Amino acid sequence: MSTILFGGGIKGGVGKSFFMRCLVQYFIHKSWKYTLIEADATIPDVRKIYSHNCKLINFSDDPKKSHEPDIIFNEARNNTVLVNLPSNIFNSFNHWVESTNLLELKSKYQVEAVKLFVTDGCYESIEMFKQSIQKFDGKLPHILIRNTGRLTAASDFEYLENKQELREVMDKYSIPFYDLPALHSREQYFIDEYSLTLEEATKRDDILDPLGCQRVVNFLESIYSLLDGIDIIQAASGKEKSNGKKSGTLDIKRKPAKEGDKFVEDIQPENNNVVMASN
Repeated sequence: MSTILFGGGIKGGVGKSFFMRCLVQYFIHKSWKYTLIEADATIPDVRKIYSHNCKLINFSDDPKKSHEPDIIFNEARNNTVLVNLPSNIFNSFNHWVESTNLLELKSKYQVEAVKLFVTDGCYESIEMFKQSIQKFDGKLPHILIRNTGRLTAASDFEYLENKQELREVMDKYSIPFYDLPALHSREQYFIDEYSLTLEEATKRDDILDPLGCQRVVNFLESIYSLLDGIDIIQAASGKEKSNGKKSGTLDIKRKPAKEGDKFVEDIQPENNNVVMASN
């Protein structure tokens, strides 16, 4: 079974494109076959850095362009597809899914589809996340990616775990969540300035200096460990299911849920191995 991994966040500025760059780098690191679909035609920043086997499309309300996203499903019949969705396409994306009957066709053609929803934890982002889940009523599985690099006033996401309505939605649809580790702003700035892949950045001490390169190495190790523990991503490789390895849970005062599990209160926390940094 092939897999479509839709990477999105609906709201701009949550780190969605950066997460997709991490995901592409992971597939390259694993030597897994994939097709990258850059659907952000306005700011194609993932395609700018990872251009190999990448196709540029546009989600549009223009009837003349309504068939462009069809390449996503057609490619997925033979290959894993990573889709970088732009922000602010909630309606056009939903229209495409409904008009193509995608959620029914995927079973017929043995294609799995999952939405990796990236959030910075702000109110607007979480509200759009809930709307996205409820829109498809469980027919399009979601995974919540909480970007620690976009945290501002709070030191963790404890406040989200205390939101009863969000907890109920997460529990109803059995939605797992994972925390994306942060990369220091300095290193990310130079990576973006020179359009480096994350792997290239580990070797460019002429740009980042040796300590900066090591920070990227540490970041990539955390990313690889995180993605190793997400079963749907492991399934997308065509390999066997993952061994359940996960990154550390948030270090908060009350007992949090484990990353990758539903929001429940009776799970004991693990050690947090991720060094938090502001982005």
